[in-house]
This record gives sequence, C-alpha cells and structure tokens, in this order.
Amino acid sequence: MTNMIEILFHTIFLLLLLFVIPMLTIQLLTVINHQSKQLLSNNFGSASQIYLGGLGIIIHECSHLIIALLFGHQITRFKLLVLPHELNTPDPANPDHQALGYVFHSWNERSLYQTIGNAFIGIAPVFGCIACLVGLTKYLNPVLFNWLINVGKKLSTSYYPSLGLISKTLTSLPEFKLSWVSLLYFVLWIVISTNITVGGFDLSSADIRGSVVGIFLWYLLTGLILFILTYCGFSMVINYWLTKLLIWFVLIMLLTICWSLIANLLIRLAIILMRKFGDVENH
Repeated sequence: MTNMIEILFHTIFLLLLLFVIPMLTIQLLTVINHQSKQLLSNNFGSASQIYLGGLGIIIHECSHLIIALLFGHQITRFKLLVLPHELNTPDPANPDHQALGYVFHSWNERSLYQTIGNAFIGIAPVFGCIACLVGLTKYLNPVLFNWLINVGKKLSTSYYPSLGLISKTLTSLPEFKLSWVSLLYFVLWIVISTNITVGGFDLSSADIRGSVVGIFLWYLLTGLILFILTYCGFSMVINYWLTKLLIWFVLIMLLTICWSLIANLLIRLAIILMRKFGDVENH
C-alpha cells in the first residue's frame, strides 16, 4: 500500500512538471504580448498591430487551423489576417469584438480524440511561433542557433544539471563575426522575430477557454499512462526523458520570453520618442 502511494505521488509530481511549467510560461507570454499589442493600439492605432505583428498573426491563425484539421475538426470559417482597411468594417463572424484574424471550427463532442484536440488547438500558436523563430534563427543567425544547440546538449546530458554547470554553460557566449552580410541578416532576424513575437504569442480568452476541457482530459490520460509506466518500473527512464524535455522546453521558452520583453521595451521606447518629439514640434 505504501509503495502504491509513493508511485501515486511520484506520478503527480511528474504531471506538475509536465503541465504546470508550460502553462505558466504560456500564460506569461500571453500577458506580455497582449500588453504589447494594447500599447500599439492605444498609441499608434489598431492598424499598427497589423503592420508590426501581421506575420505573427498569420502564423497564429495558421497554427490553429492546421492543428484543428489534424484532430478532425470541421472548419466553418477562417481568416488568417484582417487587413488594415477592413478594421472598421463590421464582420458578421465576429459581432462582439474586432479580431485581427480568426478560425471558427466545430467538433464532435462525443469524440474523445476531437475533444482532447481542443487543448492543442488553443495553445498551438505558441508552438507554431516558436518553431518559426527557431527556423528563422537557424538561417539568419546561425552562430546564435549553434550556441543554443550546444547549450541544450550540455545541459541535457546531465541527469540533474547543477547550478554551476548551468552558469558555466550559459556564460560561454558565442563569438560573432561582423560583416555587411551578417549585419543585414541580423537586422532582418530582429525585425522578423519581433513581428512574429508581437503578433503571434497573444492567446485570446477564447483560445484559453477552448483548451480547458481538452487539457483536463489530456492531463488524466497522461497521468494514467505515467502511473502505469511508473508501477511497471520505468520511473528512472521517465525521469531521464522528462528532464531532457523540460530542459529544452525551459531553454526555448526563456529565450521566447526574452524576445517578448525586448519587443515590449522597443514599443515603449517608440512611444516615449513619439511623445518627446511630438512635444518638441508642438513647442
């Protein structure tokens, strides 16, 4: 009986690691980037969200669309990007709010597969934007990309990486070689990455609400699987792979959060400069 209780608590701990950490980081990304878009809208008009985050909005909606199709949902209507001149035009598909893009879908509530799919459909934009940022970094900033790969490999080779190993690994900064071509790529990387970050990571309340039931069912199913594997003696294997997964996930999400904070600061800086030079012109 004691052994069963230990297995149960171990499984709960794994579930907390597997779900709480991602959910907290996703929520943090949503808060930061929602504020960025709100700052743009309040200070530069609603159309500025499209100009400075249009690519991110398209990736956001494409992520919803692709995952919905993978889980067999019926797509009733979608629009990947609302153009600036359409912002003031009433949309019958969105009577309550002015969306910058949308995907409407329906599913069979009796299907466990399609219901669980809502968990992944709702949070799909986060992972879709991350994939695009990783690919963009690989081709436009390969030095940083290779450094991140090496950091991930070093940290994930240790079963439980120590603070010393983490500090030593992260402080071994990459060496950049400056040239006109690399400078051009670097500027493109910053501009496109900022656009993806500002427009793509802001999950709407509808996205989050739609994920709740699916996440709960997926949580129960994963918990059952982990409990069975742990009971069968695979706890060490589960710990090893879960640790590697979390290290890579936390590393990528920390960088994504940094990008979100940088984009937020750049927007705030632009607002300060606009107000300062606006006051100068008025005088």
